Amino acid sequence: MLRRLGRNFLFSIALSFFLLPANEAVAIGDPERGEGIARDHGCFECHTPSGELVGDGVPYLTGQKQGYLIRAMTYFRYGEYVYRGERGQSHEQVVVRQHWHMSEAAGSLSIQDIRDLAAYYATQSCNPPSLPEATAVAPTGTEFCEICHGGARSNPWSEMPYLSGQDVDYLRMQVGALMAPVSEEQGDTSRHNRLAEAMFRGYSEDDLEEIIRYYASLPCPR
Repeated sequence: MLRRLGRNFLFSIALSFFLLPANEAVAIGDPERGEGIARDHGCFECHTPSGELVGDGVPYLTGQKQGYLIRAMTYFRYGEYVYRGERGQSHEQVVVRQHWHMSEAAGSLSIQDIRDLAAYYATQSCNPPSLPEATAVAPTGTEFCEICHGGARSNPWSEMPYLSGQDVDYLRMQVGALMAPVSEEQGDTSRHNRLAEAMFRGYSEDDLEEIIRYYASLPCPR
């Protein structure tokens, strides 16, 4: 059964990271302890210390922002965030993130474990082994993505992930999941974000593929 975070509790967590520059958020975890957690919990089987991928659709975590990694693992841990409304208004799903393995893995970690694990990956060098052929010009529509995720340059928000240099198959999988309607039939791997859903409106599949390949072809900004 999905556990639900209270509105004020999650908002305070998100706000604390949103207001911090990316380099300040890293200070709240212990990277050395995080390395031990990654080793003991089998994280290196999929997310290696070098950043090398071990399978299609597995994201690069090395060099990713700690604020984002904490947020992602927190969503995996609790499954969904629901805005409960005021005075009997209907509930509204704002974020859903479930994965057959990651939800269980995050659920076995304490809050401090998550902070330390995120700090470890955030302090590693981002060095993808290969990049798709570079896209010379940012596709139309990328300017809206750059507001939160940056582009050829780093983005300033501590809880918004870098997309530049990310695995192209992973980006495709996440865009597809975010575009899919939320339903009980999604099974044990599902994702929904109300903001992303709104942002994807008006984009064709070809538009999104161009943007995905553009981000995957960029060098890591971190």
